Amino acid sequence: MACWCRISKSRCYTTEGFINNTNNSFKYESSNRVSLGGYYIPKVNSISSYWDRVTYRAGLRYENIGLAIDGSGSGTNYTSINDFGMSFGLGLPLKQLSNVNLGFEYGKRGTTTNNLVQENYFNFRLSLSLTASGAQSWFRKRKID
Repeated sequence: MACWCRISKSRCYTTEGFINNTNNSFKYESSNRVSLGGYYIPKVNSISSYWDRVTYRAGLRYENIGLAIDGSGSGTNYTSINDFGMSFGLGLPLKQLSNVNLGFEYGKRGTTTNNLVQENYFNFRLSLSLTASGAQSWFRKRKID
Protein backbone atom coordinates (compact mmCIF):
# COMPACT_ATOMS: atom_id res chain seq x y z
CA MET A 1 0.00 0.00 0.00
CA ALA A 2 1.40 3.39 -0.99
CA CYS A 3 1.62 6.27 1.46
CA TRP A 4 -0.57 9.09 0.11
CA CYS A 5 -0.62 11.31 3.16
CA ARG A 6 2.24 11.70 5.58
CA ILE A 7 2.07 13.53 8.89
CA SER A 8 4.84 13.53 11.46
CA LYS A 9 5.44 15.24 14.75
CA SER A 10 8.25 15.30 17.26
CA ARG A 11 8.88 16.68 20.69
CA CYS A 12 12.05 17.14 22.66
CA TYR A 13 13.08 18.14 26.17
CA THR A 14 16.69 18.78 27.13
CA THR A 15 18.39 20.04 30.27
CA GLU A 16 21.99 20.91 31.06
CA GLY A 17 23.99 21.67 34.20
CA PHE A 18 25.49 25.02 35.16
CA ILE A 19 28.88 26.60 35.88
CA ASN A 20 29.57 28.72 38.97
CA ASN A 21 30.59 32.35 38.41
CA THR A 22 31.94 34.94 40.86
CA ASN A 23 30.66 37.98 38.91
CA ASN A 24 27.75 39.74 40.68
CA SER A 25 25.99 41.13 37.58
CA PHE A 26 25.04 37.71 36.19
CA LYS A 27 25.05 34.04 37.09
CA TYR A 28 24.59 30.76 35.31
CA GLU A 29 21.68 28.42 36.01
CA SER A 30 20.49 25.10 34.68
CA SER A 31 19.11 25.40 31.16
CA ASN A 32 15.92 23.78 29.86
CA ARG A 33 14.47 23.50 26.38
CA VAL A 34 11.10 22.18 25.21
CA SER A 35 10.47 21.79 21.46
CA LEU A 36 7.48 20.62 19.45
CA GLY A 37 7.38 20.38 15.67
CA GLY A 38 6.15 18.46 12.70
CA TYR A 39 5.77 18.27 8.96
CA TYR A 40 3.04 17.44 6.46
CA ILE A 41 3.24 16.18 2.86
CA PRO A 42 -0.18 16.11 1.13
CA LYS A 43 0.70 13.51 -1.57
CA VAL A 44 4.25 12.21 -1.71
CA ASN A 45 3.96 10.64 -5.18
CA SER A 46 1.67 13.20 -6.84
CA ILE A 47 2.34 13.81 -10.51
CA SER A 48 -0.54 16.21 -11.09
CA SER A 49 0.29 18.93 -8.54
CA TYR A 50 3.69 20.29 -7.53
CA TRP A 51 2.26 21.77 -4.28
CA ASP A 52 1.04 18.32 -3.18
CA ARG A 53 4.69 17.16 -3.06
CA VAL A 54 5.91 20.16 -1.02
CA THR A 55 6.82 19.45 2.62
CA TYR A 56 5.17 21.93 5.01
CA ARG A 57 6.89 22.33 8.41
CA ALA A 58 6.07 24.13 11.66
CA GLY A 59 7.45 24.17 15.19
CA LEU A 60 7.43 25.84 18.60
CA ARG A 61 10.29 26.22 21.06
CA TYR A 62 10.59 27.49 24.63
CA GLU A 63 13.98 27.70 26.33
CA ASN A 64 15.41 28.88 29.63
CA ILE A 65 18.88 29.67 28.30
CA GLY A 66 20.63 29.26 31.66
CA LEU A 67 21.61 32.86 32.23
CA ALA A 68 20.27 35.06 35.06
CA ILE A 69 21.07 38.78 35.02
CA ASP A 70 20.87 41.30 37.86
CA GLY A 71 19.44 44.43 36.25
CA SER A 72 19.26 46.36 39.53
CA GLY A 73 22.99 46.04 40.33
CA SER A 74 22.37 44.83 43.88
CA GLY A 75 23.77 41.34 43.29
CA THR A 76 20.65 39.70 44.76
CA ASN A 77 17.79 40.33 42.30
CA TYR A 78 18.46 37.96 39.38
CA THR A 79 16.09 37.48 36.46
CA SER A 80 16.23 34.37 34.25
CA ILE A 81 16.46 34.95 30.51
CA ASN A 82 13.98 32.93 28.41
CA ASP A 83 13.67 32.44 24.67
CA PHE A 84 10.49 31.57 22.76
CA GLY A 85 10.32 30.91 19.02
CA MET A 86 7.92 29.79 16.28
CA SER A 87 9.17 28.43 12.98
CA PHE A 88 7.60 27.71 9.62
CA GLY A 89 9.16 26.17 6.54
CA LEU A 90 8.79 24.62 3.11
CA GLY A 91 10.70 21.81 1.44
CA LEU A 92 10.44 22.47 -2.29
CA PRO A 93 11.16 19.34 -4.36
CA LEU A 94 13.52 19.48 -7.30
CA LYS A 95 14.34 16.81 -9.86
CA GLN A 96 15.44 13.36 -8.65
CA LEU A 97 14.61 13.73 -4.92
CA SER A 98 16.65 16.89 -4.23
CA ASN A 99 15.06 19.72 -2.19
CA VAL A 100 15.38 23.43 -1.56
CA ASN A 101 14.41 24.12 2.06
CA LEU A 102 13.14 27.54 3.12
CA GLY A 103 12.61 28.41 6.78
CA PHE A 104 11.39 31.38 8.79
CA GLU A 105 11.56 31.82 12.56
CA TYR A 106 10.12 34.53 14.79
CA GLY A 107 11.16 34.72 18.42
CA LYS A 108 11.41 36.75 21.61
CA ARG A 109 14.38 36.61 23.97
CA GLY A 110 14.68 38.31 27.34
CA THR A 111 12.31 40.34 29.50
CA THR A 112 11.67 44.00 30.34
CA THR A 113 11.40 43.38 34.09
CA ASN A 114 14.27 44.35 36.41
CA ASN A 115 15.58 47.02 33.94
CA LEU A 116 16.44 44.42 31.27
CA VAL A 117 15.92 44.34 27.50
CA GLN A 118 13.62 42.12 25.45
CA GLU A 119 14.46 41.52 21.80
CA ASN A 120 12.28 40.32 18.94
CA TYR A 121 14.13 38.53 16.17
CA PHE A 122 13.56 36.98 12.75
CA ASN A 123 15.68 34.22 11.22
CA PHE A 124 15.56 33.18 7.58
CA ARG A 125 17.08 29.88 6.51
CA LEU A 126 17.90 28.52 3.08
CA SER A 127 19.37 25.07 2.51
CA LEU A 128 19.85 22.69 -0.37
CA SER A 129 19.51 18.92 -0.04
CA LEU A 130 21.17 17.13 -2.95
CA THR A 131 20.32 13.49 -3.60
CA ALA A 132 21.81 11.66 -6.57
CA SER A 133 20.09 8.56 -7.91
CA GLY A 134 20.37 6.11 -10.77
CA ALA A 135 23.30 6.64 -13.13
CA GLN A 136 24.43 9.69 -11.12
CA SER A 137 24.70 7.85 -7.82
CA TRP A 138 27.63 8.99 -5.68
CA PHE A 139 28.11 5.62 -4.02
CA ARG A 140 27.68 3.33 -7.01
CA LYS A 141 30.04 0.39 -7.07
CA ARG A 142 32.39 0.78 -10.04
CA LYS A 143 33.25 -2.14 -12.28
CA ILE A 144 36.75 -2.40 -13.66
CA ASP A 145 37.26 -4.30 -16.93
